[in-house]
Amino acid sequence: MKKRKKERDDKSKPSVMLAWTFNPLRTNLRHVLMIIFLGSFFCAAVYWNFKDLFLCILSMVIFICSLNSMFFPTGYILEQDEIIIK
Repeated sequence: MKKRKKERDDKSKPSVMLAWTFNPLRTNLRHVLMIIFLGSFFCAAVYWNFKDLFLCILSMVIFICSLNSMFFPTGYILEQDEIIIK
């Protein structure tokens, strides 16, 4: 069996040109407080209407998942031929 040569040398170009992480919660305190207040109000309203703790917790989970780009940091990796967003 013959070994195949690699078509291009991976060492010739850098794999990562630029990488950074962005967390919106750390940039603007007003938005953070407003989102936490509105989310708490929404969850309290769900509990007040249905009197069910499970639905209250479910509404909190749905609220956090729908705004996951606001609550959790987003990582960006810029390579020579592509951009990766995690």
